[in-house]
Amino acid sequence: MPADEHESVFEPGYSSKSTGTGLGLDIVRAIARGHDWSVDVTESSEGGARFEFRNVQQL
Repeated sequence: MPADEHESVFEPGYSSKSTGTGLGLDIVRAIARGHDWSVDVTESSEGGARFEFRNVQQL
């Protein structure tokens, strides 16, 4: 995933496929924010996307 698209993948309607709704990662971000977490996308060491959640606390 190109670095200049890392933020836009969380926007409603963003999809890399013509049949995609573009809602999945927007929902993920909304859930993370609802729990006071943050979510970022970066490249994994094997290639491809890696999603990192921060401020996650166990109860």
